[in-house]
Amino acid sequence: MRVEWLANTLLASFTSLVLGLAVVGVLLAILGYNPLRAYELLFSGAVENIAIAVDHMALYILTGLAFAIPALAGLFNIGGEGMAYLGALTALIVGYMVPNPLVVLLAGGFVGALLGVFVAVLKLYRGVHEVVSTVMLNWILYYFSRYIVVAYLKDPRYPDVTRPLPPQARLPPVDSVHTGLLIAILAAIAAYVIVYHTRAGLYMRATGLDVEAARYQAINVKLASLVSMALGGFFGGLAGAVLIACELYKLDVALSSLYGVGFNGIGVALLAWNHPLGAIATAALVSGLFAGGYNLQLHLDLDVHLVTGIVGVIVFSLGLPSLYTLIQRKLAVREAI
Repeated sequence: MRVEWLANTLLASFTSLVLGLAVVGVLLAILGYNPLRAYELLFSGAVENIAIAVDHMALYILTGLAFAIPALAGLFNIGGEGMAYLGALTALIVGYMVPNPLVVLLAGGFVGALLGVFVAVLKLYRGVHEVVSTVMLNWILYYFSRYIVVAYLKDPRYPDVTRPLPPQARLPPVDSVHTGLLIAILAAIAAYVIVYHTRAGLYMRATGLDVEAARYQAINVKLASLVSMALGGFFGGLAGAVLIACELYKLDVALSSLYGVGFNGIGVALLAWNHPLGAIATAALVSGLFAGGYNLQLHLDLDVHLVTGIVGVIVFSLGLPSLYTLIQRKLAVREAI
């Protein structure tokens, strides 16, 4: 049964990939470019720009977990973007006051968890759908973070960036090994253990499969939802903290280094069928595609927004089977209720 499911999953993913590449090929041909040359540059660039891919991969794993864990409990957390903004901002401020990398990382994750709990409370006690609240919070937190950065954290010497994180609060690479990537991989392993080898994880998955059946089994579905959003929020906030403590050590005033990481994380989670360990592999794929996109800009002189759209079409097409399954499950539960 498991082998058959795996075979069907691989077939669906391969078919979706072919569909996505076909759509991209038609678009490029209409614009006057050679699709085969574009494919070659895209995939070769993923290897050539491996350093860029690794930097992105750490963030995509964590924002992928921010979506995947609530999704397993039946919630659609679109707020990974806002959680990353808030986590990065908090990590930077805490790092100025307490220059300790562990404190910086935990602070970023903690505020993300609080944000996740806030979203869950709105859903459970006020009936505000999590998609609506998280999309609105993304923009609120984006402009709030920009305001704080511009008004209070700017570097007097370089006004387009913040003051750098103190050296004592940083986690630089160890023997050329990206510490942020190590943290993200450990986070994915921890998430897997929680989701599949603890009672809390069982309750979350049961709630996601069928809320009414979970209630009949005396599962506290509200608590399961709160825990799932808290965990998802923690990983989303941790993504922003990792960017600060392990990669850039500062923010630019436009927050461009974080822009889009939450939404790309959704693609990572869908590609992994919301499996925490699968997010490691799919984050490598997605980050590789975006790194390969630099080759399209360099050799074909494609606009950066068009390159982002091309990669987005491929990622979206790969995630379609998982998205379709999630929607089917939600509709089935609604009909049962």
